[in-house]
Amino acid sequence: MDGDIAKLINKIKEEKDIFEKSKLISRIVKEKGVKISELAKKIGMKPSNICHYLRLIKLPDIIIDGYYSKMTSKSHLFVLSRLKDKKEMMETYERVLMESLSVAGTEALVREIIYHVKSQGLYIPVAEINKFKDGLEKSGEIKVQIIQTRVKSKLTFEFKGSLDVTTPKLRNLMKKING
Repeated sequence: MDGDIAKLINKIKEEKDIFEKSKLISRIVKEKGVKISELAKKIGMKPSNICHYLRLIKLPDIIIDGYYSKMTSKSHLFVLSRLKDKKEMMETYERVLMESLSVAGTEALVREIIYHVKSQGLYIPVAEINKFKDGLEKSGEIKVQIIQTRVKSKLTFEFKGSLDVTTPKLRNLMKKING
């Protein structure tokens, strides 16, 4: 590893200021061409944390000032930085301050802005999902996967075999779903 990169990695490890750290991370990734996964290993962070720091660079100055004046936390900044548009960042930041939003509240607001979906409702209980899956998978001919997130749900049916085998099974399933 090049000596300059090693020095930058040491600076990143030692740096306490999150914005200085984000600038150093940006420099080593963009100017020196170090991959995020490689950098994460070298400095003992997760790659997702490196990405959080890289996004901080695009925050407007007023939000940065709010952090230094202890109006928001580092976690608030990471969440706000997920927004793409500076105007959206500013409007969201103002709401965070006016409504004294927690980090979780800020996450919900940002998720609503990004995905245009409110985080409301309840997840299907695991026992109910398992009962459904077990009922379908008992024959061993089908594999079922259910994924629920705050912004979407996904139901996957998987049949294994040639088209001669899977086509009739798929048609049968489609017929049952359509009634």
